[in-house]
Amino acid sequence: MLSIHKKPTLQIGVWKMPQIFGASEKMHWHFAWLDPSEQCHFYSSFNPSLAELQRAICSSLKIKKTPKLKFITAILPHKLLHRTLIFPPTTQAREAEMQCMLALKNDLPVPLDDVWFDFIMADLPHNKGIRIDLFAIVKSLAREYRASFQPFKLDVLDCASNVLHYAFAYLLPKEERSPHLYNVLCLYQTQDFALAFLEQPMKCLILQKNQGDALSLYQEFCEKYDIKAEKVLFFGEKDSPALAQMPVHWQDVSQPFSLMALGCALWETPIENFE
Repeated sequence: MLSIHKKPTLQIGVWKMPQIFGASEKMHWHFAWLDPSEQCHFYSSFNPSLAELQRAICSSLKIKKTPKLKFITAILPHKLLHRTLIFPPTTQAREAEMQCMLALKNDLPVPLDDVWFDFIMADLPHNKGIRIDLFAIVKSLAREYRASFQPFKLDVLDCASNVLHYAFAYLLPKEERSPHLYNVLCLYQTQDFALAFLEQPMKCLILQKNQGDALSLYQEFCEKYDIKAEKVLFFGEKDSPALAQMPVHWQDVSQPFSLMALGCALWETPIENFE
């Protein structure tokens, strides 16, 4: 009998962001992946190649041959259509897909054939129903975005708030983790944008700003959604003004690596697996 073994696949989170050098700007690429013990490894370069990345992977994992690579990145929320739908607890995946298509037909300004969409199903607490988070993107925009990551061929495109959720959970001490991080305000700040999001059982609250610091983003978020966050997780650059003015209920989880690349590498990895 002929035995066919499937080649192992390694998820590679990839993110790129501009970095200013005087009057010029260069794109800084960041890559992340997990080893078998769920520990994350990182590689960054201003001019990366697949061969260089493969060497970095083999070195970190102490292997001679690179496994099949699955490249995963994210796109910012304002470039996606995001809807949250609530259905009875007996709803099946096929029915959920049909309801998502119906919602898209009602909300989209373009034909359904011109978009790609996906959805996430999750049980609400106390068996109160099924929450479906629907994400859609215009195909032409997705193709253009994927092309900007050449020579690396993207396999998965997720929403930035989703991958950041994975990454924030990964950075927390094990006793503080939960699959949803309900009612924890997560603040992410870089040179070119800032993102705030807070998961609630029925929906995810999101606010994105292209300019401004984390403190002003936090204040605007709380005013917009009329909430008072009791716990705040902050990830920012080491020279962020927010670090010097951080309120006492904020928890700084900043690290010297790309949180976006980390979150992409953690795509669909159960939080309970994190060491």
